Amino acid sequence: MRQKGMMKMLALGLVLMSTPIASLAGRVEQQQAYQACAADVSGCTELYLGSASLTGTVPTEIALLTSLTRMAVDDNQLTGSLPTELALMPGLADMSVCDNAGLCGDVPAGVNLYSFYGYCAAGPTSGT
Repeated sequence: MRQKGMMKMLALGLVLMSTPIASLAGRVEQQQAYQACAADVSGCTELYLGSASLTGTVPTEIALLTSLTRMAVDDNQLTGSLPTELALMPGLADMSVCDNAGLCGDVPAGVNLYSFYGYCAAGPTSGT
């Protein structure tokens, strides 16, 4: 089972790496890796969208990816705060949102992360 998950993550990584950087700009939900996870909710355990020139907010629909254990949206231009719906993701253990100057605030109540990496222009974000 773990090998199957590793193969899917490898496949998602290859899709992301083979996509020209110019086509990565946009919103989280427009990204191929996000769409691949949305198509295989139970099999997608990791989502990496770092350095993808993303704008906008982290969509609340990301909480539908209930099998995610790791998520990274670092080094983009995301704004707003993290959606409270992240609390609906029981397996989410590692999250990185650092280097998004407009993404600020605390980790929503009910989100139990093993590791969290985040920073906003006003200072570091904090976990609960």
